Amino acid sequence: MRWKRVRIGSAVSAIGLVCMATATAPAQECEPSGVALLQPDYEVKYSEFGCSVALWGDMCLVGDPGYPNRHDEKTGAVFLFRRSGTRWVLEDKLRASDGEAGDGFGRSIAVSNDLLIVGASKSDGRWADAGAVYVFRWNGTTWDEEAKLYAFDGHEGQYFSSSLAVDDDVIVVGAPYDDQNGQWSGSAYVFRWDGAQWITDAKLLFPDVLEKDFFGRSVAVADNMIMVGASGNSGAVYVFRYDGHYWYLDQRVPAPDGSWGDEFGHAVAMHGNRAVVGMPEGDGHNRYSGVAYTYEWTGSAWVEDTQLEASDGEEGGLFGHAVAISGDTIIVGAPAIYSSEYAAGAVYIYQNTGSQWSEAYRIEAWERYDEDQFGLAVALSGHTILIGANTEYIRPFGPSAWVFRVADSPILVAQHECPGGGPMTIKWSCTTPGGRVALIYGSNHGELTIPDGNACAGTQLQLGGPRVVVISALLWSDSHGNGSMVGTLPEGACGGYLQLIDVTTCEVSNLTPLK
Repeated sequence: MRWKRVRIGSAVSAIGLVCMATATAPAQECEPSGVALLQPDYEVKYSEFGCSVALWGDMCLVGDPGYPNRHDEKTGAVFLFRRSGTRWVLEDKLRASDGEAGDGFGRSIAVSNDLLIVGASKSDGRWADAGAVYVFRWNGTTWDEEAKLYAFDGHEGQYFSSSLAVDDDVIVVGAPYDDQNGQWSGSAYVFRWDGAQWITDAKLLFPDVLEKDFFGRSVAVADNMIMVGASGNSGAVYVFRYDGHYWYLDQRVPAPDGSWGDEFGHAVAMHGNRAVVGMPEGDGHNRYSGVAYTYEWTGSAWVEDTQLEASDGEEGGLFGHAVAISGDTIIVGAPAIYSSEYAAGAVYIYQNTGSQWSEAYRIEAWERYDEDQFGLAVALSGHTILIGANTEYIRPFGPSAWVFRVADSPILVAQHECPGGGPMTIKWSCTTPGGRVALIYGSNHGELTIPDGNACAGTQLQLGGPRVVVISALLWSDSHGNGSMVGTLPEGACGGYLQLIDVTTCEVSNLTPLK
């Protein structure tokens, strides 16, 4: 493919890749980059948008149990945002088919493969505020409501579905206000798909669970193992395993320091042979600043590994209120921490280097206000992080969810208008600090190898013809590996694609459509 010198941006000139420097350096470790702000399509005081979040493929799911129906009754909804290039677009909203005001539909959500489950913890289906779970299945185009689940022995004020987890054909539902072993002792229910319908597989409880233990405050499931957090009193996490016929208690994990009221088990998450447990009222660097604990599965038991604390933790920050884990990465929400504003919140990222977990980054909303509660809910999938920030105030960044990306290759974002063209801002991150980058346009998606005679020769791009344009190879990143440029997008360029190359490492960015 011949490289053309065509000007498509008013602020830059197009030159050939032959101007590039030789690639010698390794790939960069990158700070998380904020790529999207998700907000509801309405303004209403006391919205709860962002109180629950989940990630599924190229889709972000955000719960809002206060979303109003056409009669202004707060029946709740789950917002579905789909990634389109570097943007996240509201695609749909899920509502309960029989939703009523105050049900709390969307208070909790969980997703696995083609299943999405949504909690309505104050649904009055059989008893007032007993709670229910709605099951949706992806049909390849939309989410179809498949079932509504109840506790077979529910009661008033049980709040069944306060927490949720799903793994393939197994659903786990927390009911921390169940009174079976005393007021608010709690319980958890397991449902299994038998090929035709969802059946109750087990009710999880244990004799030592007592009044106000809040067993079921949090739940997690993976393979044939379930974790249930009981955050009340001294706190504990209960591990259940499936032997092919029954769920049995395999291990009780107590709070490491056994302190009363520390909320150990308020949040749990597991992935593979690793788990993380939040204790948001525990004593870290400061009293009640919050901590989280990591655990490793030895093949026979979960063993405590590392105590995580915020490097700048403060009293009442609620570090550990929300947790998520994926591979070698853990994220921990601290929604009440002071972040230039009171209770603005922050999220901490920890990475495992092979021998230990260590704090890698602290991220916060790029615009902060009092009581934003950034980090109230968190989700992690691969390199994508989704963070809920729920506040009762209406303002530019009120109830919201924020999408961040952690990567070891360049990230490219284009802010533009198509069709029609016009002003365009291009931003990049995660490149060599102070290094050169090249920005390339292709009229089609395709496969293109940089030819010999150019630096980064042999590097493959996802661009195709009939037009491939080197917009500029004389762009420079700042000392943090970030950069931006402003130009004008001609109308004829709409429908094409942009890609960026870190000239030092020859790492290639994501493909960014101009649509």
